[in-house]
Amino acid sequence: MAFPLCISHFAPFIHLYLLLLLPSPIFIVDSLVIPHEFDLKPPENRPPMGPNITKALMDANNFNIASSMLSASGVLQEIDTEKGGAGITLFVPTDDAFIDVPATANIQSLPADQKTNLLRFHVLLSYYPFGLLKSIVNPFQPTLATEDNGAGMFTLSISPVNGSVAIRSGIVETSVTQTVIDENPIAIFAISRVLLPKEMFGK
Repeated sequence: MAFPLCISHFAPFIHLYLLLLLPSPIFIVDSLVIPHEFDLKPPENRPPMGPNITKALMDANNFNIASSMLSASGVLQEIDTEKGGAGITLFVPTDDAFIDVPATANIQSLPADQKTNLLRFHVLLSYYPFGLLKSIVNPFQPTLATEDNGAGMFTLSISPVNGSVAIRSGIVETSVTQTVIDENPIAIFAISRVLLPKEMFGK
């Protein structure tokens, strides 16, 4: 026995089929909708990029004077900023190097701005691992001090010598004696003399 079909029995299925044929609606909003558990604010205690310079100098046990001066002058904070670009290369004098500075230079009695310039003079504005430092094409390298004093001022002459690197300030010549850090974007090399710029001590 056949049962008569009633179209009303299939109405819900027909409605669903028709809905599936329709294009999905697109809504335009004027702001980003973010679930409440998401926090887009930058973390306040984000760790600094690269190695900790102060810790590295203190751990090496022979750069206490340099570490103290870099922190007190604010140059360490500048280095932290600069290393986010092309990186930095720092030539850091040993404690003995500061002790051996001629009395006529009298570094400790310099005004604060000149002390800062002296420290900036030890910083190159690019990351140079030791191998690349030995192959620098342009021997006259601008320093962090060049930024504040103008092109051609406070530059260092750098050239390879006997498997190391010679650094000349115009008054002082020294060479790299140790690699303290070589970790992109920071290279720190120990030097046996404080680099005295001719712009400050050449008179």
